[in-house]
Amino acid sequence: YVSNNAVVNTSNPNNTETFRNPDFIRPKYVLTNQNIYAALVKILLNHFIDGCYFPEWADSIPSVGAYALASLGAQYLPENNYFDRLDAYHYITELNGTYQPKGVSGTVEPLPYTEEIVLPTGTHAVIPRAAMDIGASIGAYLLSGWQDFQSGVGYVLETDTNFEVFALEFITWACATYMPIFAGKWNAANANFDALTGCEANWRGAFNTARAAFNTALANHPRSGVSGNVNNIPAGEIREALFDLVDSTIFQLIPFNWLPDWVAPEKSAGLFNIWLFQSICTLDLQKIISILGVNTTGELNNSVTVVLLRLVDRVLGTLVGGHPLLPDISRSSVYDSAHPTSLTTLDGLLGNKDNTPLKSLLSELLY
Repeated sequence: YVSNNAVVNTSNPNNTETFRNPDFIRPKYVLTNQNIYAALVKILLNHFIDGCYFPEWADSIPSVGAYALASLGAQYLPENNYFDRLDAYHYITELNGTYQPKGVSGTVEPLPYTEEIVLPTGTHAVIPRAAMDIGASIGAYLLSGWQDFQSGVGYVLETDTNFEVFALEFITWACATYMPIFAGKWNAANANFDALTGCEANWRGAFNTARAAFNTALANHPRSGVSGNVNNIPAGEIREALFDLVDSTIFQLIPFNWLPDWVAPEKSAGLFNIWLFQSICTLDLQKIISILGVNTTGELNNSVTVVLLRLVDRVLGTLVGGHPLLPDISRSSVYDSAHPTSLTTLDGLLGNKDNTPLKSLLSELLY
């Protein structure tokens, strides 16, 4: 008798029978398409990132992506201990064991390769949590060296954070800094966006709502770390505020009916979490390409001129609180897709006078 780990024809401890070890006759580990994709991605990333470390259990795209970004993060943010946190997830969660690296005191918080989330519509999505969070932290580090974020909207970007918090902080800062005519002017005294003189920006309310949600979450989960560089806000507490902000701003200018039928009902949360992040997890090329599908009832079924005129109508209306500036100005809002501007030609926008420079230029571009 050898052991149950022998290959074939071993006897049990009592020598009463022989058996073949099924784990060796028919291996329980099979090579799947995902394993093959992950191996190809390893080879590719190893050429672009110096010092890549891939443990033997990194056999899926989310885990490979996480370890590749951890290799990059080790160059910029070694204090975040990404390798230990990823290894801890494998040993503690996947193997139900323990993990305590040498020379590290205290508990190592596991960083999951993937996370299943529930969207506002009830749809479930699996996202590459570790890769998203490590990428966000690296992005925050690089951007912080380029801009003084503290002088913008009253905070610095944390360099140990999650994707949702980083995205909300960055979008808020970018719009306050570069597009105040849309978002309003940041008032540090009351931590709010105020309207610019003579301009009631329609996005201002959306930004103040998102900022209020962020401040509430921050009060419940204060930053930590030596310089306040560690974000402690759970991604789930800020996710809805983030995608509500995107829905209320970017997708007011670009209506959801520009997207394929299956994406539009899920709004931006579905666009990013299902179409983008979940498709990356499985390398679902068919799903990725499906974004090019046509929405049979969408605005893009009109001519290029009509689509651009409606886009101009929404952009101009956003500057004045959502009120229409192009005919028909009696409309309640420029965002009402059932009642777009009645303009359908350049003559309607520019008048009937021939050979004006602007009209000639637009005619050359559109016709």
